[in-house]
Amino acid sequence: MNKHNVKNIKAIRNYRTWLLEAKGLNEKSVVKMEGAIHLYQDFTSDEDFNRFNAERAINFKNFLKQKKYRGKAMAPNSYRTYLIHLRGFFTWLCTQPGYKSRIKLDSLEYLTVSKKESRLAVQKTIKNFPMLEYIKEIADSVNITTEVGLRNRALISFTFLTGLRDFALITLPIMSINEDELYVLQNPMYGVKTKFGKTIYSKIFKFDLDLLRYFLDWLKHLKKKGFSNNDPLFPRSKLKKEGDNLSFQKATEVEPIYWESTESMRKIFKDQCELTKKEYYSPHKYRDSAIYYALKSARTGEEIKAVSQNFGHENVATTMTVYAQLTPEHQLQVLDKLDNRTENLSSDEQIMKMLKEIINKQNLH
Repeated sequence: MNKHNVKNIKAIRNYRTWLLEAKGLNEKSVVKMEGAIHLYQDFTSDEDFNRFNAERAINFKNFLKQKKYRGKAMAPNSYRTYLIHLRGFFTWLCTQPGYKSRIKLDSLEYLTVSKKESRLAVQKTIKNFPMLEYIKEIADSVNITTEVGLRNRALISFTFLTGLRDFALITLPIMSINEDELYVLQNPMYGVKTKFGKTIYSKIFKFDLDLLRYFLDWLKHLKKKGFSNNDPLFPRSKLKKEGDNLSFQKATEVEPIYWESTESMRKIFKDQCELTKKEYYSPHKYRDSAIYYALKSARTGEEIKAVSQNFGHENVATTMTVYAQLTPEHQLQVLDKLDNRTENLSSDEQIMKMLKEIINKQNLH
């Protein structure tokens, strides 16, 4: 790609500023959008954007379909997302001086996917996440003879019991925890990095009393150690140098300093899986587990809405469509019970009540 097309560079820079300052998007989202533009530049050898037309749109779609990643074709959802981002860029570009008369609006219609491709892109897959027995085994396998071990066991337990996103979790100060009422206040004013900067009240669920005790014991340990409310709930390991050389001893203690990234947290989960020779699940998968067990206990529309808000979802449909899907095996088990049910059958009035309840769940915002 020609890296010296100054006109294109300026257009991308202006678009970036517009996305950040006018649309209020975050840096991560903007980088993804720029990725689609850079792919188009690769395809056209960085020719001027004002030469965009229907033919180039069609050929670019073929270009994307032929791209391979680790020997596999581009996923339908990625293909669709790239086209959406590129169309957004050219839609904006059509309003800019020097491009208004050069790019035809109807040519942007070609940056769309077919109905079949759209269905494939939005098709939900059954989520794979750890069950309670697995999580308990991982937590119980942690060596707790050191302070770092106590932290790691509490971290694994807390990740499951709250379902917090990893970046929010590593930025939690101790003041975020209400020990008496068992909830977490994810407050960006405390420095907690939540998605879209939302303030979220999250329950510390009692999915398992042993896991809950592991976390509460850790919290007591930190307070007894003299950590303040502003110190991290899960502090980094304290490194010790070996003499005058540059190597470090294996950490056994923690210090009141926040982790800078989620890398250390992920390594803790990976290392424990390797130790127990079990399948690795990322911290985010523990969030999926928490939502699953919370929904399993929900009975009313109000309870489902509470679960949805608890995990930071603005729309209950997100919780239900993404996280409430049954595996084929579970689906058949539920239907077998329904098929063999002979007692306590619902009356027409009860069925209508349940249908209204389902509709209300979908309409709750």
